[in-house]
Amino acid sequence: MATVKNKPVHDETIVADIPLRFVPTPVRGVVLHIRGIHGFVDTSFVDWDDMMSAVIFMGHCNMNCPYCHDHELFEPDIEPIFFDAIRTNLVSHRKWIDGVVVTGGEPTCHSCLPMILAELKSMGFATKLDTNGTRPDVLKEIVRDGLIDYVAMDVKASLSTRPVDNRGTTRYARAAGCPVQLDDIRKSIAFLLKGHVEYEFRTTVVPTIVGRTDVEDIASVLAGAHAYFLQPFEPHNARDSALRNVRPYSEQELALLLDLVRKYVPPATIRGTAG
Repeated sequence: MATVKNKPVHDETIVADIPLRFVPTPVRGVVLHIRGIHGFVDTSFVDWDDMMSAVIFMGHCNMNCPYCHDHELFEPDIEPIFFDAIRTNLVSHRKWIDGVVVTGGEPTCHSCLPMILAELKSMGFATKLDTNGTRPDVLKEIVRDGLIDYVAMDVKASLSTRPVDNRGTTRYARAAGCPVQLDDIRKSIAFLLKGHVEYEFRTTVVPTIVGRTDVEDIASVLAGAHAYFLQPFEPHNARDSALRNVRPYSEQELALLLDLVRKYVPPATIRGTAG
């Protein structure tokens, strides 16, 4: 598996989501020179079930999840990868790539997202979006415009508004590392459940952050979903260094959590290997 690596730069003029310019090309008329892409993997077997995919990593996120293991991609001094370089790579891999995953970070924070998806679709690739669901209007727009074939939405924690401390922090804010508009999460969930696009929901189960109450509450909101995955926590390189010493749930503990979830979402399963 080949990866396009990025290097630190010290250019304070970089803005994550600005499309810089359009350059004529004999292939389609434009090549998009877009800043905001901080990583690219040209072949992956694990980012889209049953699909050989390439993966584009957008370099900004509107959350600060303490267990995030991709946080280094969001550093402001990372040199962006221009889309035309990725386009060239995809053309050379066209025969064996089924689709392209756009992940992050949070792709819906980038105004260039529809342009990237449109270009990928024009090249004949299926497209998958990984999202945290905080921008339901963007999600609806790209689905409405036929720019996306599959959506994977992370549901971080219980959507209960009951605070977990005397500062009024919700369970969701604790998992996300920042305040979250829960109504936006609910809107994205409700939209996906209508079936306008193929989808899955997923929750990373992090001991000390996501437990029995969370997974059962989440599952009750997702009742009727046709795909929901519990994902084991990976402590390596977690943003919060204290979590790097936290033992992930065992297979037996994950099985108990799954039993709670299946009361509401019978097709739910575990994706990945426990600690």
